[in-house]
Amino acid sequence: MKGKNYLILFCLLFSGLTKSYGQSITTAVFDATEDAHTKSGATNTAVNYGSVNELIISSTTYSLSPLSYYSTRSFVKFDLSAIPSNAIITSAKLRLRVKSESLVTTNSTELYADLANTTWSQSTITHNSGISNNTIVSTVTTSNFVTVTDIFGSIDYREFDVKNHVQALAEGRIPNHGWRIRRNPDTGNLTPAIYYSTEHIPGNAFFYPKLEVKYYIPMTVTSATIVQATTTSSADGSISPVIAGGSSASKTYQWYNSLGNTIPGGTSLNLTGRTYGWYGLKVSGTDPSDVMYYAFLIGVKCSTVNVTFAPDGNYVDDTYMINNISGSGTTAVFNTQVNNGNSSLIPASENLSPMTTEGLLRFRLWFDPNLTVNSANLTLYGNAHAPTDRPNTSYLKLVNAPWAETSVAYTNRPVSLITPSVTINSIVAGNGNATVNIASLVNSWKLNNPQNYGCHFQLSFYEGSVTKMQFNSSEAAAGSRPSLALNLTSTNCGTNTNLYYVPEENVGPEIADLRNSDKTLRIRYKDYFDADGFLNYSIKCLTDDSSVTLTLTPKNANTNWIEINLNAAGLVLGNVYLLELTDASGKKEYLKFKVVNS
Repeated sequence: MKGKNYLILFCLLFSGLTKSYGQSITTAVFDATEDAHTKSGATNTAVNYGSVNELIISSTTYSLSPLSYYSTRSFVKFDLSAIPSNAIITSAKLRLRVKSESLVTTNSTELYADLANTTWSQSTITHNSGISNNTIVSTVTTSNFVTVTDIFGSIDYREFDVKNHVQALAEGRIPNHGWRIRRNPDTGNLTPAIYYSTEHIPGNAFFYPKLEVKYYIPMTVTSATIVQATTTSSADGSISPVIAGGSSASKTYQWYNSLGNTIPGGTSLNLTGRTYGWYGLKVSGTDPSDVMYYAFLIGVKCSTVNVTFAPDGNYVDDTYMINNISGSGTTAVFNTQVNNGNSSLIPASENLSPMTTEGLLRFRLWFDPNLTVNSANLTLYGNAHAPTDRPNTSYLKLVNAPWAETSVAYTNRPVSLITPSVTINSIVAGNGNATVNIASLVNSWKLNNPQNYGCHFQLSFYEGSVTKMQFNSSEAAAGSRPSLALNLTSTNCGTNTNLYYVPEENVGPEIADLRNSDKTLRIRYKDYFDADGFLNYSIKCLTDDSSVTLTLTPKNANTNWIEINLNAAGLVLGNVYLLELTDASGKKEYLKFKVVNS
């Protein structure tokens, strides 16, 4: 009956298959699917002990002249396929049921638990199999003696904290070859530590090695309702996101402005009373690791605006992956399993080791479907480009599978699509920056924001020569992080089609829209005029630097709501114009507008 998982039986007897904490943390207990021990020494190295009913971990003298020892190591494996690949592990305890041991009970350093670096089978594993430790993850060097009490009495276990190991295994970043457990030191004449194996009473899961795992699914934004601001100066935009997942049903919220400053009173899920621009949200669950940042855009109804998204690393996911294995056998280093989410660099490179690198980049930015992205100029700041043997021309390709900055490696990298893609032309050696329009990628993300998986940064081809294009990541210093300069048009005019625009004392970058259907420019002046005040207008075309021939009657402006009918002005669809308003005192204000086909 080897290989069978007795999870249901065990957990029913221990008060439930799973338990929820705060409605969102799941506890699962797994039984070993395979276990065995191996022995060194001339007569033992080729012997398989997979059918023995004990797991032995020891070091014993077998020759006094010369003095030499044989070591006994144990191996145990669990099927973790039931844990979602995006799960955040909060706790993982590997437990061996004690048969006989005399180890230190608390924080003992007498046993080490390694993740195995090679596949093995219970029925064939021997010392000669050469199963060693995976060098990418740290060995667990302490263990504890714990007693679990159930309806049948008390059960003693040797327990290892393997949280980091299980996290890497669940992600698929490191292959699941189970654990190797050994004495420390692995030489000397030491009293054996003996535990029950799955062969003790086949089918009786009470004696099986156990793995208790607690985890939650990370938070995501599943939808968002965004109300665009009425005008470029109106503070009437709002953001109402919907959050799923997390470690608890109870969450706390904090909103930030584009400068990274907290918004006073912005501690509810919904943000109201905002002008156009981008805003960041921090959501926290009860577990200390359960924190999510996401940013949202507010545009202006029926208008085109410019927004620069240059956040800190909280709102950007970026990393790179290495395709390289150095060494071999028990000393192999699997760089393919390394996560580089904390790196300050994003390279796409190739050398003759052979080794290649590829990057991933994602902005945690929600694009409302009512915003048309006219341009999205991505600026990447160069750092030590090296087109040594050939040009370092690269691509940004759309990614169509999820990934996490803190867990992705070459082994579990997401798939990228050939189209849409954006080319980054070759850059000479040095620190040259690159600015490319990724509107095609952004508009793809906008179609389904929850599936915004970012872009894949890679060389245009890999052929075995030496070249590198490399940029700073969001972990770099402010001013050299990836940024997006967005030109956005809101197609959502709402129920009020008679929008009024507010002129400004200086000519800014914002462009109001004059709908071609009625050619009436509606203005809300900031201040009331005196009863005897008059307002004069002049209009100039900025597209071709010509003036508009138009006679407008000076308006008695005792109201700040003004309508200017421009049907007879001969304005050209798509051209940008500048309206200059002058009051009786000579004060001037300006409004840029464009004739749009609506």
